[in-house]
Amino acid sequence: MKNAAKILILLVMAPGLAFAALTAAPTPRKPVDPVFFTGRWFEIARTDNWRQGDCQAPTYQFEPLKNPANAYFTLTCHKGSPSGKAEAARVTIKLPQDNQRNRFKVSGMGGLISLEYSVLDIADDNSWSILATPGGGYVWILSRDPHMDAATRDRLLGEIRKMGFEMNKIVLPKHV
Repeated sequence: MKNAAKILILLVMAPGLAFAALTAAPTPRKPVDPVFFTGRWFEIARTDNWRQGDCQAPTYQFEPLKNPANAYFTLTCHKGSPSGKAEAARVTIKLPQDNQRNRFKVSGMGGLISLEYSVLDIADDNSWSILATPGGGYVWILSRDPHMDAATRDRLLGEIRKMGFEMNKIVLPKHV
């Protein structure tokens, strides 16, 4: 449980503690379908930070959407390698009531910690997405497939470069 608390703090609080690389994250490009908040996403790339240094094969498992205003997901990290010890943390997502759904809040520890995230871009078929924190200090590329093809991954890395994110801080976690 101690390690799960660390993951939760990392997920929700660490991005807010970092100095922003940008003055603000780019504006989301389009509305997000509620299907985004279902099923499993695999983390393909992320901005590195000291708390997530040995997190491999990270996944975000969204629970079925029962209440349109709130959702939940569990972040699972494997320590040191894709087959390393799994650590998980469950968080609450507060979904906006508008049709855009491209900005949402994640909270944990009974709402004591929360942070806003933006879905900057998403594939029309929901196969990949780019998320960031509002200050622009952190960015993630998520995929429905743990082995995103290299051409798509490189194109998305190019997109986040164009958005102004610091590429020397990007980590590509390994998956099984």
